[in-house]
Amino acid sequence: MPPGERWRIQALVTNYGSADVQRLLRVWAEVARKIENADEVIGLADRARGPTSELERGARQERMALEDYRKALYEAADDIRAQMNAELAGRAAQGDTDKLMTPDH
Repeated sequence: MPPGERWRIQALVTNYGSADVQRLLRVWAEVARKIENADEVIGLADRARGPTSELERGARQERMALEDYRKALYEAADDIRAQMNAELAGRAAQGDTDKLMTPDH
């Protein structure tokens, strides 16, 4: 996800999201950082001339973990959507839908 899009989502959640949604976003962000770090380690190992065994070992571990990181990222995003949908459905049932659209609430 492009950094600008990530910041836009984080700003919206910070301003309008519940504590549960904010917690879920922190989980998502942590997994996203793991993916970014894995990409960096893998890239360093790929660009290195005669990579050290330690760097190559780290890159191999990150390559193996990358699929799990991606799965966790998608699961975290699904959890955020589910929580937000549940909260929005609860607000709609309470008749608070007008408050959802105004930035001062």
